[in-house]
Amino acid sequence: MNIAYIINGRIPTEKANGYQISQMCDAFLGLGHEVRIISPQKYIDPEFIAYQCDLKNFYSLNHNVQVQRLYVPDIQSTIHRWIPFLDRFQFFYNIFQTLYYALSLANYFNKNSFYDVIYLRDVNIYSWIKIFLNQEIQKKIYLELHYLPKNILKLKRQVKILNTCSKIITITQRMKEDLLKAGYKGQVLVEHDAVNIEKYDLLISKEEARKKIGIGLDKIIIGYTGKFFTNGVEKGIFDVIQSAVIILKTHNVEFIFVGGPMEIVSDYKKLIDKLGLPMGNFHFIDKQPVGLIPFFNKSFDILLIPLPNNPHFAFYMSPMKLFEYAVSGNPIVATNLPGITEILKDNVNSLIAFPEDPASLADKIKTILNDPKQGLRLAEEAKKICLIHSWDKRAKRILDFIT
Repeated sequence: MNIAYIINGRIPTEKANGYQISQMCDAFLGLGHEVRIISPQKYIDPEFIAYQCDLKNFYSLNHNVQVQRLYVPDIQSTIHRWIPFLDRFQFFYNIFQTLYYALSLANYFNKNSFYDVIYLRDVNIYSWIKIFLNQEIQKKIYLELHYLPKNILKLKRQVKILNTCSKIITITQRMKEDLLKAGYKGQVLVEHDAVNIEKYDLLISKEEARKKIGIGLDKIIIGYTGKFFTNGVEKGIFDVIQSAVIILKTHNVEFIFVGGPMEIVSDYKKLIDKLGLPMGNFHFIDKQPVGLIPFFNKSFDILLIPLPNNPHFAFYMSPMKLFEYAVSGNPIVATNLPGITEILKDNVNSLIAFPEDPASLADKIKTILNDPKQGLRLAEEAKKICLIHSWDKRAKRILDFIT
């Protein structure tokens, strides 16, 4: 089967969507299919240039995914670099570039009709491209949704567009329910994100993992890997710091946060100082190579998903870190959000705290610190999640669904 995966952005990228897309394409390839990412030709930061034709090493894949870049005038990047005061017109540049890219895609697929599946995540691109494609090619298009509008009128408008696509994949059950409630008439498959078990299930001890990344062997570490904030929303590290007021009264532990961006760290340190906590017990590390993240996860004694009660995090997000944590064999403490508790269950395979509640978070962390055997039991149950939620099994279920 020939699969085209459309994205409307640069690749490689430091963003999570690039990682997710690359893992899915790698899984499709592993199942024996032909896959090509179709992307606009955009400005690539110098740090990524060496990898623009080498996604395999950038994302630590099993196969090198081919990328077909279509020419699109990159007005936005040019203006941002050379005439930044014109950034105020970004909305109009986005519309122009989206329309131009849609026309380029339509031209490409009309000339290259051998694809069996055209897969994408962008509703805007879909709404434009289907206008310019014949019905036979339109039938090959399938959407994976990672976002729904909060505004009900915008949602209904989006559903009107989506009703021309017969099959859709959502990443949470709540997203599916909201889609159907808003009037979507087609078929919906719920597929949460997943993990590359081969890369994340390290067959080494915690001590060996700590030596690899330089963490003291005698410390109790509570850890977090992932971005510190996304789209301007902080992801719960402030709550973790406040929970430390309670935890450090009875337990000598250290907190390690890995992922950046580092510009917010000064605010974290101000809070640590304000609360009178020992600064040496908190460590903030910038974004690390993909290949090192499994070693950090393996090194920690407790892994945190402290997401706040934000509508996107609560209903329309399936954190990849959840599955990457689960493989590590270490216990997880997460917050009680529907997108998380569709997978994690309190006192079954994790402990679940109230979101934005440092005292509740501290209580769950201390439960594991006081009873390591319970933490081991939870970790063993969490690891079973990955038997279902691996990228290759996710890819197979999606292809079975759409074909």
